[in-house]
Amino acid sequence: LEKEEKVRALVPADNFHMLSFIAVHPDYQHHGLGHILLGAIDSVIEDDEKSEGVSVFVTIEKHRSFFNDDNYKVVG
Repeated sequence: LEKEEKVRALVPADNFHMLSFIAVHPDYQHHGLGHILLGAIDSVIEDDEKSEGVSVFVTIEKHRSFFNDDNYKVVG
């Protein structure tokens, strides 16, 4: 819960979704599947009229660029 509390404190919105985990099996990485998953998440968020977006707490620095590639912004 500590991670979730940090995200909640940093996100400037009241009604947002939190992406806790996303993974693609190593045998299938680097084929765009992770970005397809993010696209599906974005579609769900767009369909939720009450949602103000989605947040992600990146714990491994090298994964930050994956989210940046899909226009996720750093807030803290």
